[in-house]
Amino acid sequence: MHAKPPILGPTVRQPLPAEPRPANRSAHWIAIGALVVLLGAVYLSTLLPGVGWGDIADIQYMSVLLGVCHPPGFQAEVICGRLFTLLPFGPNAAWRVNFMVAVSGVVGCIALYGAVRRITGHIASGLVAATLLGFSSVYWSFSLVAEAYVFYGMFLLLGVYAAVRFVGSSRACWLHATALTLGICVAGRPSELFVLPGFLAAWLAFRQKVHLRPRRLVTASLLFVTPFVFSLAYTLLRADPSAVYNRDAAELRRIETGRPDLFSGSAFQRLRQALRYNLGLKWTQEAGVSVDTLRDGLTRYARLLSGLGALEDRESPPAIRHSPFAIRNSAHPAPGT
Repeated sequence: MHAKPPILGPTVRQPLPAEPRPANRSAHWIAIGALVVLLGAVYLSTLLPGVGWGDIADIQYMSVLLGVCHPPGFQAEVICGRLFTLLPFGPNAAWRVNFMVAVSGVVGCIALYGAVRRITGHIASGLVAATLLGFSSVYWSFSLVAEAYVFYGMFLLLGVYAAVRFVGSSRACWLHATALTLGICVAGRPSELFVLPGFLAAWLAFRQKVHLRPRRLVTASLLFVTPFVFSLAYTLLRADPSAVYNRDAAELRRIETGRPDLFSGSAFQRLRQALRYNLGLKWTQEAGVSVDTLRDGLTRYARLLSGLGALEDRESPPAIRHSPFAIRNSAHPAPGT
């Protein structure tokens, strides 16, 4: 007798596999609590208590005014900073913006802990990775002041955590979370585009397990570009050329470079200027960034990462410190200069 052929019918979609749950959830939450207490206590005890200098003061000032910072604008940080200035504690608004960055530093470390724990399956590995990052020279120092590095680094680390969760479960929500957090990071710091090939390489490594369906990919792409579109619209709406700080900056710009005001002219010209501003191209043009200054900056950054530059002035490499562009921040010299 011959077996009957199977009856063909509509394809039934198989449910997604459940993510493996941690073996000891109580130890997991205790580890997170210990990270929050340890990092939070150290960051708060070393936090800058008030107004900073240069870019730090710019972000603090614009957070109160809901303005536009120096290129690329740091719109997401300014909006979050404004929310933190409304908190009912802290000595002043500048301290609250600094406090926001400290919170970002703690959240970034927790995201790294979660990613490493899920990759290795060990809580201790996640704790080691998070504490090494949290107390590293560069990360710690920039978790104490209203700068952009740790704030947007938090979204990068959240993107890493979401990507790990997506690989582990293939659930669309984690893919969308990855796209959104990386979009916020890149919108605030366009140079972070250079980390995206790493995420592409991770997908290629797990492409047999994780399938990017067209609908998911389109949704993720839209979520990725939405923060930049929002930042561009914010710049056009909040960049007020009549404001005192903008008039002063425009006058200084005319004296130093002879270039016209920002955000002036027709609607198309204003959009083009805002686009260059948000991409950071305006800053690199006016700052006179060259191969020499870039080489000095990369060399100094490599020394900081290696630990050899721990006792040096971390604010600016020598080639930039003595450039004409540094005159802008001369009223607020960095410590040790």
